[in-house]
Amino acid sequence: MLVTWEEPGRGMDWHSHALGHVLRYRQRITPEGDGSRVRFEASVDGPLGALLTRAAEPLSGYGQRRRLARLARLAELTARLAG
Repeated sequence: MLVTWEEPGRGMDWHSHALGHVLRYRQRITPEGDGSRVRFEASVDGPLGALLTRAAEPLSGYGQRRRLARLARLAELTARLAG
């Protein structure tokens, strides 16, 4: 994994290589109400890129939602313990 852009509180971009393909990821954080919205995008460049991107979308989205839910619980716990 190679991080190509990051800015604290705003997001990051990274990519990796696998089997002749480049996997590209983009995560953006924007303020929304009392919290934040996190947008995650992924794509695959290569001979089967479009097919692999479509096939991976449901699983990738599921994994991101689980990670964000755990992160939210950790942030809430940390805020309670500090307050």
